[in-house]
Amino acid sequence: MKILVLDYVFPQNHLRLNTKLVECLGEIGEVRVLARPGYYNATGSNSGSVEIVESVNYKDHAAMLGRKISAMSAMAGTCVEVNGREDYYKVVLTFDTVAFAFGRYCIDTRKFFLMHHKNIDELTNPIKRILFKSYMNKVYHIVFEDIFKKYLIEQIGVEEDRIFVIPHPVFCEARTSPEEVRHDCIGLSNSNDEDFIKMIIDCEINGQFFSKNDLHVVLRSKVHSFDNGHLRVISGHLPKGEYDDYMAKTKMVFVPLPESYRFRVSGAIYDAFSHYKYVMASDFPVMKEYKARYPRICSSINNVEDFYATIIAVKNRTVDDLSYELFLRDHRKNVLINEFTRAFRKVELYESNEK
Repeated sequence: MKILVLDYVFPQNHLRLNTKLVECLGEIGEVRVLARPGYYNATGSNSGSVEIVESVNYKDHAAMLGRKISAMSAMAGTCVEVNGREDYYKVVLTFDTVAFAFGRYCIDTRKFFLMHHKNIDELTNPIKRILFKSYMNKVYHIVFEDIFKKYLIEQIGVEEDRIFVIPHPVFCEARTSPEEVRHDCIGLSNSNDEDFIKMIIDCEINGQFFSKNDLHVVLRSKVHSFDNGHLRVISGHLPKGEYDDYMAKTKMVFVPLPESYRFRVSGAIYDAFSHYKYVMASDFPVMKEYKARYPRICSSINNVEDFYATIIAVKNRTVDDLSYELFLRDHRKNVLINEFTRAFRKVELYESNEK
């Protein structure tokens, strides 16, 4: 098989995910990756079956309009190569819902896959929904969970044969001995609900729950900072090495996501499970699914009182190896390879029948 990997957004916080996906695709066939200069530099993605071609002119923009122009520019700049490789499967790792509606006119969308992240949540916007509907049944879609597929079929109208579920990968499976644990809980997602973080800070100022119970919690915020020796809220950039160290040395991981987070996933959950850490998170759809599948290693919360109760309950709990192994089994590299291969073969048959 020949696979052309594209990206029209190049989010820096997806680099580890994209690298893992490219690695999986490299196990299936010959992979050519069109990238912006320097994007994959430190990842070692080039291998015998993977070629990185730094040919995409993409510029970061703080303004929304600028980002959409950059996405369309990336599409226009790669269309000649896309259209010239008819025998390739094309996989777009990240796309802009609006920009693709306009940029698609310059590309051949046969064997063309779009990978969804926040895109599905954006479809509550009526304009974005209309634009998405203009191309939804002219391409194929990759989603991380069955509930995302169901939503696209039942609520949006995407044809079932055009959607493929490929699980989010895990990155590094690692265990920590009890002696290495330094934190009772961390919550370092870059998408944390700022209102929830503020409530936790206010409650600690007024009630000192963590201080009184000798608990050590580290949370991340884009706008708040706090540190009383038991609750620490950090802001700003967190280097990968520091993030990994926190993950290795915690008892559990907290993922408080805002209400806008519905039909997408959080990488912090996969980091936690791959390190055999208990997860508590907002009660969003993916967490409801995981609670049903892996009830001994995760739970959801709705308020600060639930947060307190869960930390206390998990503090002295032993690790349930079997539940973690079940999760890891469902998200390991071989599963992704099999699902990508199945998707490519199904599309080959589907398009052959349409000729």
